[in-house]
Formats: sequence, C-alpha cells, structure tokens
Amino acid sequence: MIPLTLSLKNFLSYGPATQTIDFSAHRFICLSGKNGHGKSALLDAITWALWGQARKLSGQGKSDDVLMHLGQTHMLVSFDFMLNNVMYRTMREFSLNKNKSVGSLEFYLIETNTQKMLTLTEKTIRATQDKINKTLGIEYEAFCNSIFLRQGGSAEFSKKNPKERKEILAQLLSLNIYEQVRKKALDKEKELKIATAELSALLSSATKLAEQEIKNQQITNTLSEQERVNAPLLETIQQHLQHTLDESFIKNARLWEVHAHISSFENQRKAYAQIIQTIRSCISNYRITRPIKTSKSLDEYLQSIKEHELAAAEHQAITQKICLLQNELKQRTDHLEGEIQKKLTLHAHTRIEAEKKQAHALSTHMQLTDMHTKNQARIAEKNAALEKIPLAHQHIDQLTNDFEHKKRVYSRLVHRGKELKKLYGKLKIEYEQLSSLRASCPQCRQAISDEHKKELFFDLSRTKNRLERRMRDIDTFLFKLKALIDQTQHTITQEMNRFNLCKEISTLQEEALRLDQETRGATQILTECTDKLCSTQNVHQQTTRMLQTKAYLTEDTVYQSIRAHIEECGQKANVLKYDMQSHQQILQEYQRALASQQHGELRTKIYQTIAQARDLKKNLTQTNLENEQKVLLNEINELKKMIDACELKKRTIEDHLLHVRVQKAALESERVEIVKQKVLFSEHEQKKTQLETDMAEYAILAESLSKDGIQALLIEQALPEIETDANELLSELSDTHAQLKIESLKDLKSGKTKETLDITISDTIGTRPYEMFSGGEAFRIDFALRIALAKLLARRAGTTLQTLIIDEGFGSQDEEGLSRIIEALYRVQKYFSKIIIVSHLPTLKDQFDVHYVVTKGPRGSSVAIN
Repeated sequence: MIPLTLSLKNFLSYGPATQTIDFSAHRFICLSGKNGHGKSALLDAITWALWGQARKLSGQGKSDDVLMHLGQTHMLVSFDFMLNNVMYRTMREFSLNKNKSVGSLEFYLIETNTQKMLTLTEKTIRATQDKINKTLGIEYEAFCNSIFLRQGGSAEFSKKNPKERKEILAQLLSLNIYEQVRKKALDKEKELKIATAELSALLSSATKLAEQEIKNQQITNTLSEQERVNAPLLETIQQHLQHTLDESFIKNARLWEVHAHISSFENQRKAYAQIIQTIRSCISNYRITRPIKTSKSLDEYLQSIKEHELAAAEHQAITQKICLLQNELKQRTDHLEGEIQKKLTLHAHTRIEAEKKQAHALSTHMQLTDMHTKNQARIAEKNAALEKIPLAHQHIDQLTNDFEHKKRVYSRLVHRGKELKKLYGKLKIEYEQLSSLRASCPQCRQAISDEHKKELFFDLSRTKNRLERRMRDIDTFLFKLKALIDQTQHTITQEMNRFNLCKEISTLQEEALRLDQETRGATQILTECTDKLCSTQNVHQQTTRMLQTKAYLTEDTVYQSIRAHIEECGQKANVLKYDMQSHQQILQEYQRALASQQHGELRTKIYQTIAQARDLKKNLTQTNLENEQKVLLNEINELKKMIDACELKKRTIEDHLLHVRVQKAALESERVEIVKQKVLFSEHEQKKTQLETDMAEYAILAESLSKDGIQALLIEQALPEIETDANELLSELSDTHAQLKIESLKDLKSGKTKETLDITISDTIGTRPYEMFSGGEAFRIDFALRIALAKLLARRAGTTLQTLIIDEGFGSQDEEGLSRIIEALYRVQKYFSKIIIVSHLPTLKDQFDVHYVVTKGPRGSSVAIN
C-alpha cells in the first residue's frame, strides 16, 4: 500500500475546509510542525479511512464521535492509494443527526488511464470493510505493530504478552488462511461422520441376499438343460434354411442378370439402328451437296497454285535484297555513332577526373573546418574546466571520503561473511555427524532417539538454510558495493585528470593555427577544380545533344543512297500483292476434295457390312438368354416351397426356446440385481472404511493447522529473519553491541517446555530483560524490532504494504543516536516505496529535503509543502 492523496474534512483539528494532501510526488517525507497542530491526525485519518479505527480514549469502544471536529456534525476522509500497480480509493463519512450517528463507507478502483472509478462497495459497511481487509492483506492491529510506529506506541509489540505477539505475527505472515483451512477440515470431518453413520445403516440389510441367489441358480440350471437339447436341432434347421436361401438368392441374381442383359441388348440394337440410319442419311446428303466448291476442275486448281508459287519466289528475292541494304545501312550508322562515342568517352573521363579533384578538395576543406570548430570547442571547454578546478578539489575530497567509508563497510561485510562461513562449516560438520548411524547429541554427546534425531535434523537444516540465505545476501551486497567502489575510484581518477589542462590548451591553439592555413589552401584548390569542371561539362553537353538528335546522319550521302534503294524494293513487293496464307488454304482445300471423292463409296460399303453383322450377333445372343430365363424361373419356384417348410419347423423350435430364454432372462435379471446389491454393499463397506480413514486424516489436518501446529512452526521459522534484521540494525544504532533474541520455547521447572515469545537482549554487560533498559536504549530496541517486522511484512508473498510510517519517539535520543537512526532510515528505504516521518525536532527535520509543514489556525489545521 503506497499513499497517494488524502482529503479530510472536520477530522480532529482539521476544520470545515477540505484539506487535500498529495504524497505521490515524494518518496521520503517528513511531517513537521508544533505539538498539537495535527501531524499525527493525518496518520489517524489514513487508518480511519482504511479500517475505521484511530486513536481512542482508554476504555472507549468506538472512536468516531471524538474524532469529529468540535462543533461540527459531518466528518469525511477520502484516501487514494496504490496497491500492486492498481489505484484504489476509500471514502468514509460520519454524521450526527439529532443524537443519531450515521456512517458510510465506499470503496473504488480507479483506472489509471481514464481516471474512471469502478465501485467495489458492498451492500453493508461490514462487507465493504471485509473486502478492504482482503485487498490489503492486513488488519489494523498488525498494521500498527509492524510498519506504523504510533506516537508513544513504539513499544507496542515489545510490551505485549506472548499470546498477543503470536497473533500479530500470524497476521503479518498471513496465517489466517491456515485457520480458515482448519475450520474447513473440521466441517469436512463432521460431514464424514454423518456419511459413515448412513452407510452403517444401509449395510445392516444385507442378510437375505445369499438364500435368494441359491434358489435362482437351481431354476437357471434346469432351463439351461432344455436349451442345450433344442439348440443343436435349431442349428441344423437354420443351416439347411440358410443353404436353400443362398441358392435361391444366386438363382434370383442370375435371373435379374439375364433380364438386364436382354434389356440392354434390345436398347443397344435400337440405338445402333438409329445411328446407322443417321450415317446413311449424312452420306447421301454429302454426295448430293458436296461437289467441289466452284465449277473449276482440278487442273484449274493446279494452275492457280503454280502462279502463286512463282509470285512467292519473286517476293522472296525482293525481301532478301531489302535485308542486305538494311544491313549495309546499319553498319554505316554504327560507324558514325562509334566515332562520336569515343569523343564522349574522352570528355567524360576528363570530367570525372575534375569531379574527383573537386570532391577531394571539398572533403579536405570540410574536414579542416570541422577540426577547427572542434578544437575551438575543446579550448572553450578546457577554459571552463580551469575555472571549476576549486570546485573539483572539493568534489574530489567528498568522493575520497565516500570511497573510504565504502571500503570500511566492505571490510566489515567481508569479515561478517567469513564468520558466517565458519559457522556454516561447523553446522555442516554437525549435520554430517548427525547423519551417521551412531549419531549422538552435538551438545551432551549422548545417544539420541530417531524422533530426537529428526528434530535435530530439522533445527540444523533451518539454521543452515538461514545461514546460506544470509551469506547469499552478503555476497550480493558485496558485489554491488564493489561495483560502487570501482565507480567511485574511476570518478576520482577522472576528476584528477581535469587538472592537466593548460598544456593541452596550448597544443590545441597551435593545431588550430595550422588548420587555418590548410583550410585556406584547400579553398583555393577547390575553386580551380570547379572552373575546370564547368568547361568540361559544357563540351560534353553539346556532344550529347548532337548524338541524341542524330543530325549527323542527314549530312552523310552514302546513308541517303541506301535508304532510297530500300524504298524502291518495298514498292515492288507491294505491287505483287502475294498472300502466302491464302495460297496454303487453297492447297489444303484441294487435297480434302480429292480424298473425299476417292473413298466415299468404300466407307458406305463398310458401314453396311458392319451393321448387318451386329444385327445377326444380337439376335443370336438374345435368343439364348430368353431360354435361360425360363429355366431359372422353374428352379426358383421349387426353392420357395422348400424355404416355406423349413421356416415353419424353425418357428416352432424358436417359440419353445424363446419361452425358456425369457425365464432365464428373468432369473438372470434377478441374479444381476443380487450381484449389484452385493457389489454395492462391498462398495459401501470400502467407502465406509475410506470415510473413516479420511475422517481421521481431516482430524490430523485440523490439529496440524491449529495455532499450536503449523502456524507455530511458521512463526518459529520467521523468528530468525526478524532477529537477524533487528540485530543488524541494532548494531548500527548502538555501541554496546546489543543483540536481541526471541525465544519460542521456555523450559519449565518440571522439565517440560512451554511455547512463548519472550524477548531478551544481551550486550557487553550481559543478558537482561527488555524492561531493564533505559528510555533511549529501549527505543532503539523497539525501533530495530519494528523495522525488522516491517521488512518481514514487505518480503512476504501476498503482502504488499510498501510504506513505513514513524510518528515521533525520537525525543529520547541524543545527537549521536538521532544521527544513527537517520542513517538506518536511509539504509532501509530500499525496502519501501515510501517512508513518512513525523517529528518536531530541528535536528531531525534538517535531514530531509521535503517537509510537509502542519500549522494550526482559527479555522483549523492546514498543510503546506516546503
């Protein structure tokens, strides 16, 4: 949960004018102001908007009445916050109307892009509050005992009894889900008890099934004997009937096949007769209407063909002559174009050389100009750097101090890592010793039981995992710190290099003078190359235009003579008017007419002969098929009589067998029902056994998920994390090397152990209870413990409260203690997205860049950002 904006009206010291405070722009915020001006009221407004709870008087159950501004009847707080990259808004109101109080609570989801609000409000305030708690994943008490250090309440967690501490840790670790699962397991156990009782009642009625099963078996045996006698006789009759049916089927199939052939032959005969008649008609028409297309004889056609062939030969000779003249004309044209192309190539070569020189001169000029500009810029930069040398001295001193500080921290972490590795090696040896067959207790060296061995294995594994995690964290931090040290050293080297500037500036000035001279020379060469290139381009353009227009051809006499001869040959070819395609068509027409005249009579005779042969063959085949059809009809009638006799005998036997089988089916149905009942009773018995097993498992599960089971184990597993984080921070806050320890078990005088969460602190003097420490020392212990709880809350999956809030409590610290607390806050800020500090101490306020100054006037409190 990351605070974004807070709007409040008539809340505590804030009057009727609505105050809106924006927290979104800053990560580290200090709320400052005089005592009683309303700093803590802003934090109370946040908790009241989220949970409906804030500071209250001792013994007072509901605090809404006393939170309202004096003399007012309506109070409103609206709070926007970010959670898992989603923006939410809670709006809580409270009104007094004729001694009757009315409250309301609204919950919204805000779309980031459109700022559109989607309501999440339920029908009742309680249901809406439950949804807010589920969204946040934490309740008010856990919030105040972890990431919110209330004014005068920094020792809330430390001063609570062990049971209350357990409840707070359970909320921080989200152990309520285990309690919910435990309740479901208990409910499931009750359901299984009821189901087991019902199955026991059903199983009591399974005694008469065996007698009924024996009686049914005797009747079934008698019916099976009757069925055995009649079955072979029925099988024989069925085989004979089937054989007769198969034979009848074959005869019928052959009959249908013969009938189909007869019909097919008749249809084909009719079709062939019609086709032959059509062909004969066409041949007759062809003889009458197909003379040669004109009255010309074949000799006239031959004479016409010869004339066309002579014209074709003459046309070919003229065409060949035209081709020769065109080739000669092309050779003359190519010769003239080649001469002009040589001149163009020479001019192009000259132009390219001039362009290369111009480009080289231009490139040199640009490079020299660019180098001159860069040198001038570098000179100006170096001069500016010379002016900053005094500031650079101060910067180098700061970097050097930071470098030395990081080196010291790095050395301490390396030393801490070595100690952890030694401890890890010792634990590994104990773990290996414990793994042996004859393992003994690492402390008392006495033989241990398997159960005790498992407990020691668990403790060693947990400690081993914690050390491995701690060593990985140190290695990661050392790697990042080493990178920061290298970066700082590199920065110092760069700053030192800035002092050697004077000599470099003198060298740059000399180089700038030399570049000016080279630039002037390059400019002169560039001008000469440009003039030469312009003259070459003019000559090249004139020659190109002449080639494109081909004006030179009009002046050549040989070209004109060849061109005139070609035109004369073309005119002669046009006079002939020879058409080769027409000549080919006439020749093909003649050949077709000749072939048709020679073979027409022969085709007619062949068609007549084929038709006669087909008619004779069809008549013969059709006669044979008709005889076969009559024989098949007689055989089929005999087979039908045999089939009727077999079917009558078969029906008589089948009726008797049907009666037997109906009785057997009824008995089989009863037997199946009995078997089903037996199977069902067996399943009920197995189900009852399984239900009893499940019931026992759910009972074990409910016991395991209780507060003394896995919840206590998870709390015990989280304690080393809290101790490590708290002791690490406590070592930075105190010179007494104080270390706190949270004991989960306490030895009793009777020799037994008792679960507890006692806090003991050890320093150079010895181990003392928390109550024996002074105010400043106690605050540092409380502060370290609360920061450790907040870090635990920020790390746990499913818990997304990323804000740390500290309200006062620094007055008990001296100047050195305050400095260490501020340093600790800056160290832990990487674990939180926002840290809000409330203080009126000038020493503490000066350590923050952003101040939310709270002042109080006649119309109430107001907030201004400084």
